[in-house]
Amino acid sequence: MAKRTLALLLALLLTGSMVGFSLAEEEIKWSGSISVAPYMMGPIVDDQVTPLIEEALLDYGYDVELENVYIENNDYANLLNLRIASDDAPDIFKVDTDVMLDRYYEQGVIAAWDEEFFRENAPDVAAFIDAGNPLGTNANIVDATWAMCKRDGEMCAIPLISQNTGSQINVIYNTQWLENLGAEVPETLDEFIDLMYRFTFEDPDGNGVDDTYGMSASMIGPIFGAYGSWTGYMGFDTGFWYDVDGELVSCDVMPHNKEALALVKQLYDDGVLDPEFITGENQGGYWAISHSFVNGRIGVTHTARMTHYTPANLYDTGNNPGTVLVEFQAVQGPDASVTIGPWPEGPYGDRGGFLRYTNSINGATVYNINMDEEKLAALFQIMNIFATDFELAELAYHGIEGVHWEAVGDHGLKSLPDSSNYAYDSNCNWGVRNDQFWRTVEGGIPNSEELTENCKETARSGRYITFVFDDSEVKNEVAAI
Repeated sequence: MAKRTLALLLALLLTGSMVGFSLAEEEIKWSGSISVAPYMMGPIVDDQVTPLIEEALLDYGYDVELENVYIENNDYANLLNLRIASDDAPDIFKVDTDVMLDRYYEQGVIAAWDEEFFRENAPDVAAFIDAGNPLGTNANIVDATWAMCKRDGEMCAIPLISQNTGSQINVIYNTQWLENLGAEVPETLDEFIDLMYRFTFEDPDGNGVDDTYGMSASMIGPIFGAYGSWTGYMGFDTGFWYDVDGELVSCDVMPHNKEALALVKQLYDDGVLDPEFITGENQGGYWAISHSFVNGRIGVTHTARMTHYTPANLYDTGNNPGTVLVEFQAVQGPDASVTIGPWPEGPYGDRGGFLRYTNSINGATVYNINMDEEKLAALFQIMNIFATDFELAELAYHGIEGVHWEAVGDHGLKSLPDSSNYAYDSNCNWGVRNDQFWRTVEGGIPNSEELTENCKETARSGRYITFVFDDSEVKNEVAAI
């Protein structure tokens, strides 16, 4: 419940509550209702936290009524479009792609404003972006961060801001299949391909039936990564551009793409790539679930983060098992587990998958065109409050101490039974999208730094620099040709 109340802050917090900012000296007092439809796992039940947030904001001079609008995430765009068409869209909602942002902007559905307007009303958040995020990890893409949320020179979105540690999506293997074959987690592309053939032809599940495949659609990306490139096939970031020796090159025409395609074709011809890969691995429900993997059709997937497969009670913190692990164990058995591996290294020393800087439009926040400038200013001012009031931000994220959580040791949190109503989800932290920045107990969960280092180590990118940029001029030039 309370952690989904954090959803109410999707547009209000966004980037900054993990750092100690100072409040702007002058705040415009405002009263009214605020509705927001962020990423949510379900509707709020028995909301005990929102009233406390409203009370806290009143102390700052904002008399607000917060409404959390649940829109089913699996069909978010379609359901939101219906609301827009019926003039029933919330004040604040999200976009998942640049195409979605462009469409809403061109249709006049979302508000636009000058960068200076944002800086005046959310100065600490703006300073946070300028600094390259909490640890300066995105300092090299500050200009790109501001540019990606602009159209025709005006801001029309607040970008999703995160830590620049490489991929958020991991290579995940079925541990039982590895053990049954006596196989090690592959490091190189050759080792990976060999394992895929073994997964296909050596009966890794031990049922005596020829019913397994090595991989499906999600691992096509890391194969391209092993050749120093990327493909947006199946929807993961289709618009990559690379800096190759000072030349701007589209991911679609990278030097070794033909080799990657030839390998994928060979896997398909040999029956190692699931012949149903074209339909994808997720057949509905939560986005990170690979039903092909969960149901034992394939032995590896690249559709989720390692946190989706976190075992229950990790480090004796009392945590619930990861969302996808629950699905996996429901089919494969309560003792079933997964093994996290690195992206395979290719013949030219490259490796990578889902390569992008973690400041992006995917998951960015936009604002309804129907609100007046005063309300828009107030929303940015409230965002700035959450960027400066750590206790308030923690309340929204974790809920009430003793009701929804309790401390475990020096660095841990334990969910209490009453927390089940608000289904903790690391994507619901208001655009930061990295739960290690949001901990009620100082220092984060046990070994959170170790997890980050592991993510960095297993998400090593290739030799080319990947970035997202405003390509409107390039598009115009191509169209002219």
